Amino acid sequence: MKRIWGITTVALLALTGCAPTTTTAPAATKSAPASSRSATEPSQERVDALRAYVKAEQAAVPKMLATTNMDDVYSEVVVESKFEAGKIWNPLSDGLHAVVWFDYKFLPDYDLSMAHQSIDASKAQIDELCETWIFPRMRALGVDPPLAVKFTYRAADRILPIDTLRCSTSR
Repeated sequence: MKRIWGITTVALLALTGCAPTTTTAPAATKSAPASSRSATEPSQERVDALRAYVKAEQAAVPKMLATTNMDDVYSEVVVESKFEAGKIWNPLSDGLHAVVWFDYKFLPDYDLSMAHQSIDASKAQIDELCETWIFPRMRALGVDPPLAVKFTYRAADRILPIDTLRCSTSR
């Protein structure tokens, strides 16, 4: 149990800690006035900022896997994002959320017998990671709140996740 819990924490810290800190927010581009925009359509600046954040995290994945020996736990770590309108999961408030997914896929031969319990036990660490690392980095790159992050852990041979943890700036 401690192994996966530690793995989860180390992998997340390594992933967010390895991303370049010198990346700046994208240059502002002209967008439609706020009054003419739909409540479900993000500004181009917000879209560009979220892309910059995800690109930095994606670039950090190979280094994280190699330097933390997580390549003997995960076969793949995918980082993706999109904007979701409305109430995307409880207890999030309504609004247009910038959502980032960290999708961890375990190696086929990894022992998953305690994975669910171990991942669930790391919820407090995930919340702290979001508050102290992920959300500040997203804001530094120009991604305006509300922000949400979803961590999904998958077995190699399953489509459905073993477990999913979430955190957000709107509760």
